[in-house]
Amino acid sequence: MKNAILLVFIAHASLFVYGQDSCGSLLPTGLVNGPDSTQTADQDGEFYSLEVNPLNPNTVYIGTEGNGIFKTANGGTTWQWLRQGFHFLPGPNAYADSYDMAINPSDTNEVFVAMNSGPGPLSGNYPSAMGGMYTSNNGGQTWHQRNCGLTNGSEISVFLNPTNPTNIFTAFFGYTRSVSTYPDTFYYGGIYKSTDHAFSWTPTNIPAGADRQGFGKFQWTGDTVTGYCINRRFPLQSLGLIRSTDGGNNWQTFANPLHGKMINDFSVSKDGKTIYVIDRDSAIYATQDAGNTWNKINLPYFYYVSIDPTNSNIVLFSKEGDLYKSRSGIHTSNINDTAYTKVASFPHRIGNIVFAPSDPCIVYVSTRGYRVYKSTDCGNTFTRIGKLRSIMQQANAIEEKSEHAQNMQVIPNPSHGKFSIHINNKVDHTIDLEIYNLLGEKILAIPYFKAQSTNEIDLSESPKGIYFVKWYDGENMYSEKISIQ
Repeated sequence: MKNAILLVFIAHASLFVYGQDSCGSLLPTGLVNGPDSTQTADQDGEFYSLEVNPLNPNTVYIGTEGNGIFKTANGGTTWQWLRQGFHFLPGPNAYADSYDMAINPSDTNEVFVAMNSGPGPLSGNYPSAMGGMYTSNNGGQTWHQRNCGLTNGSEISVFLNPTNPTNIFTAFFGYTRSVSTYPDTFYYGGIYKSTDHAFSWTPTNIPAGADRQGFGKFQWTGDTVTGYCINRRFPLQSLGLIRSTDGGNNWQTFANPLHGKMINDFSVSKDGKTIYVIDRDSAIYATQDAGNTWNKINLPYFYYVSIDPTNSNIVLFSKEGDLYKSRSGIHTSNINDTAYTKVASFPHRIGNIVFAPSDPCIVYVSTRGYRVYKSTDCGNTFTRIGKLRSIMQQANAIEEKSEHAQNMQVIPNPSHGKFSIHINNKVDHTIDLEIYNLLGEKILAIPYFKAQSTNEIDLSESPKGIYFVKWYDGENMYSEKISIQ
């Protein structure tokens, strides 16, 4: 293992560790507030990261857009905000997006999360280096980055073979670099495998051209695993569904009618015969013979679908915030058909529909805005159980009140760019002060800032938006968010 380089700072009430892990990330880890709902590109999206413990339907994890992970161990009565060990980007103080999660059924304390930070290197202090694979062996209380062998920060999926959970897989997008200073122009995608709890990764054999596309979620049925491949730049070149029948080592395309389609979601029945695929903005495709023949069902603008793991006739599928249920599968293009029942209308777009593996009458649904809903009657009615954004705001308010009120005053805040900063720390020397924008770029540095006095700052020529003031008093580092309007 390479020697670790550590610099320790304090921000709010939490420990920041600037360090290099065994495969090169130099970004800090620690507890940060993360972006608020006005700063998240996908409206507080949760991607595919709602994961239910395979043995306990009351234990649920849900990932966020730049804000870490939440967990409930009692069916949603209370939630924990889990962030310890995630690398973050200084300035905006944001983690990578939690795109997908998996739980080891043989040891449910072992959890894996695929963190997407955009195409780019996973080493150094590039923004992409905060992403990749993270693992926890204590139910999410602490996390460790495991990127040895991986080459791209656009991690999109993680999945493990439930019958052989030592075989872990991850997939990431192939795409052009997201920051102009990255060393390469294009970062290739792929599906990688680990057999040592994610400590090392090796590539699997994927179809030709798949390394320049993006992978979506994956689902196991025995030793067969199904996923999909889309090309965001050239949709008509999308490979569609892909499949491995040898436990994930070799992959092939199948389902010719879905080539060139922008798949948004799919679901496979337990026996692997029934598959529903949602083509973004177009239709739902269905097969009852494991993909040999397909039927196009003209139900446009649906987004997510999930088959009951114990009864392939029971299907939940969504359109924006509306959730529908069928007890006889999806077979007609008339959404008003008596076979379909609208069981819920949520105020935000649905992002996940998950049957609890050990008790399919318990169903969880997540929507944008970090809202979580639960059904205990097999998906017929739902109750809201998670107000995760509210939990974050309450936690942040407590931290800010306890730390910033006694350490720093910014007047006025918000401002038009001209404001005063007063540092209250009782130190007998000057301190270092820096201001960052949301991209983590330093826009101002004052190396000999005088504490216990009022100092005037002029950023009136800077663009409007959110900025972060950071200062180091020789022992600790503190941070404050400011707004220029």
